[in-house]
Amino acid sequence: MTGPTESKAFKMKRFQRSTLIFLITGALATVAACDRRGPGGDGQSLATAGDLHLTVEDASEMLAATQELPNSPDVVSALGELWTDYALLATALVRDPTLGELDLSPLLQQQVDQELVHQLREEVIDVDVEVTEEELRQAFENEGQGEEIRARHILLGSTGGEPDEEVRGRAESLLERIDAGESFEELAREYSEDPGSAEEGGDLGYFGRGVMVPAFEEAAFALEPGQVSAVVQSPFGFHIIRLDDRRTPTFEDRREELLQELRMEHEIQAESIYVAEMEESARVEVEEGAVEAVRAVADDPTARLSRSEARRALAAFEGGEFTAEAFQEFLTGQPQGILDQIRNAPNEQVEGMIRNLTRVELLKREAERRGITLSSQEEEALRDELVENYLETARMLGLDDIRVEDGEDEREVVQARVRALMEEVLRGERNVIPMAELGIPLRRQFGAAFDSDAAEQVVERIAEIRGQEPVPDTPAAPPQEMVPPADAPTSDDPPMPEGAPTPEPEPEEREDR
Repeated sequence: MTGPTESKAFKMKRFQRSTLIFLITGALATVAACDRRGPGGDGQSLATAGDLHLTVEDASEMLAATQELPNSPDVVSALGELWTDYALLATALVRDPTLGELDLSPLLQQQVDQELVHQLREEVIDVDVEVTEEELRQAFENEGQGEEIRARHILLGSTGGEPDEEVRGRAESLLERIDAGESFEELAREYSEDPGSAEEGGDLGYFGRGVMVPAFEEAAFALEPGQVSAVVQSPFGFHIIRLDDRRTPTFEDRREELLQELRMEHEIQAESIYVAEMEESARVEVEEGAVEAVRAVADDPTARLSRSEARRALAAFEGGEFTAEAFQEFLTGQPQGILDQIRNAPNEQVEGMIRNLTRVELLKREAERRGITLSSQEEEALRDELVENYLETARMLGLDDIRVEDGEDEREVVQARVRALMEEVLRGERNVIPMAELGIPLRRQFGAAFDSDAAEQVVERIAEIRGQEPVPDTPAAPPQEMVPPADAPTSDDPPMPEGAPTPEPEPEEREDR
């Protein structure tokens, strides 16, 4: 969980990763998977997780009770996938509280690759960067004499296929409650969808210009202390902003922070040059027809490739190739969203993804060439860290203390606990904790399925229960980190933190309150 001064939801320029680490995590980022094949039978199971089933009726009852959620297949799918991950985690812990038997090899290999690239970075990049006094003072001047504000906000993003006007309407309702005297902080804790600040009552801490996305920044800096903005739209959704304070730090106040920022910029620039030179030296070329081949694999990532299809080079470089088989491996466990994005993305974006995946392969080979390896103890430490992530997630979800007494049915006990958890999440009584890549080993070991046809039945059943028409399905754009960016970051185009936007829409007109 990020603190109020480092909210990952908006801050654009406080990059947390080096270029090398960014490349490998961006290209290998894997989020919770779901087998899109239905479970068969009478079609009454929306999702299955091992031996557990989320029925159409159960899903319909849970979602229908949450009136503010739109009745959309996207929302149904989100519920099904979240339920699947939570049910599998609970099942795994009931059977093996230490998770010692869980096969973590897919995730562990990613962790090992990241650590190898990190060690490569330490070896090839001079991180002892000297920053001059002149550079520090120039950076201070460029920030507008260091003027900073402290603000709070409430963010409402689009859920599933919910139209913007409906989200704006919810934001306007919250604004009316604030104007009527309700606590901004309490409303932020209850409704804000920015996990980095919600628990702090929406507090974003102090920040200067050039940190937030333009629409947000313009609105926030236009306020006076104590003022609350009108509803502001940004690429993340709709915000209500309150300005708490303004200050103008001195150069000495900002000196240490500026020093760290400039060192990071120098390191990123050096890394970018190294990666570009490595790629140029390797003579990386995306092969003709590679984009079409990638789309074909994405159309059915579980299909068995023939030997010639598997060996087909998507990109070639000195001493090796990035093949269709390697790309299919990358897709293993990816959710439907990334597959849809690959199918529909412009050719240049797909080609950029191929280049980034090829760069990752080059980095791993370079680490191997330099003799960079991890000891068995280091790999075991990485596994222990992964296990702790599972256990901490279970603790936060309240799934760490499930006990099956003599005479009780394990499936019934787990099913009941997960049902109660999902109802708490839908009522807003417990935060959503995405399992992300942690769900992949669970799904592989225990099995999981999602029935798209049953999702349509859920939408119809919710409409019956609510006595209203379902919202037409308008899939939301998938997270931008799903497909790695087309070009390696440079010092002028630094890697963005997770969730940071790239579009910069024109700010809409608004009045401040």
